[in-house]
Parts: sequence; structure tokens; C-alpha cells
Amino acid sequence: MTYIYIINLSKRKDRKELFLSEVASQLQEDTLEWIEAVDGSIVLEQDLIGFKWSSKNIEKKKRTYACYKSHCKAIEQAIQTDSFPALILEDDAVLQDKINLKELFDKAPEETVLLYFGGLLCTHWSSGGKKWRPEQEENKSEWVKLPETISIFGAHAYGFKTREAANEVLNYLKLRGAASDFLLTQYRKSNPTKVRIFLPLQFNQRHGFSDIEGKIMRR
Repeated sequence: MTYIYIINLSKRKDRKELFLSEVASQLQEDTLEWIEAVDGSIVLEQDLIGFKWSSKNIEKKKRTYACYKSHCKAIEQAIQTDSFPALILEDDAVLQDKINLKELFDKAPEETVLLYFGGLLCTHWSSGGKKWRPEQEENKSEWVKLPETISIFGAHAYGFKTREAANEVLNYLKLRGAASDFLLTQYRKSNPTKVRIFLPLQFNQRHGFSDIEGKIMRR
């Protein structure tokens, strides 16, 4: 059994209903738990002290902070209940096909800590930030250590095999305080041997309104 934690703003019932109708039905053997996301609209400016975000847009910074706190909350819940393997999903994650999550977790190398089930793969921004597609990706079905020239953006689908792994990443997030997807990217740069991504990608992100960006996004 795999424990799945879905981050969802209570006011975004539309996303919850979509997830239940389109994704949850393909995860019948797994345990689902909804994590009530922190609402950026109630974040105070004093909460942002020490939070690293370069944007001068204070409202976007509040939303980014709320997303960061929501991810920490989801990981903490898994740790407190010792429920592993654990998959952390944002409510706009879209499953590509029916999968056996327990089987995928079992295939991950023992030394791995952070496991990506989805993400936007790009070359480094210094080389243009272009989307990257592995050659013959459709023929793969394995955990992959990507070249260092490829970055993984997004935090809509990632997980941990063990409580110890989740603790390590949670402590990394809490010590640095910044956008959650950025910190996961930084963790990978600092610990390349501890991070894998499953190819082909198992989850994408749905096109639609982004609560962080405050606008319609096309992934």
C-alpha cells in the first residue's frame, strides 16, 4: 500500500472533484489523505520574514510562502503517522495511466531519498531553459538519474520510501525557507546521487488557474 497526500485549498472544490473523478479512481489500492493547503490570502507580511523570494509582488510572495508551508505540512503528516511509502501530490496533478505505485516505490534504489513521479524537465536556464525530452523515453520504465545539465521543475508529484528520507528533505526545506519546487531542485543539486525521476513521467500538471501565479497557466 502507498499513502498519498493531496494538497488542496478548501475553497478549490473544483480541483478536488476533478481529482476524485479522474485520478483517484486509478489509485484504488492506495490510501488517500487530503491536506488542507495554507491559504495565501490570510498570510501576514510578518510571516514572510526570512522567507527567500526575490519577487517584489507581495501577494505572489504570500501565495508562494503558503504553497511552501503546505508542502511542509503534507510531509509532516506522513512523518507523524509513519505512513510510507508516501506520495505528495498537488491537486492539479494528472495521472498519465493507471499504475501500481507500490511496485514503483519498490523498484527505487535503496540509496535514494527524493523520488520524482512528475516534473518539467528543462536544460539549465543559462542555455535557454528549453524543455528536454529523453531519447526513447517511451521505451523506458525505470528510475533515472538525470544528467546535471537537466533541471527538474515542479513539485506536483514526488515521494519518499521511508520516514528517514522524508525527514531529511523536510529539514532541508525548513532550514532554507523558499519556494518548494526551487528547494527540491536545490536539494537535487546538492545530493545528486539521492534523487531519481521515473521515466516515463507518471504525473503531469493540469492546465488551468494557478493559485500561486494568480492567472491561467498552460504547462
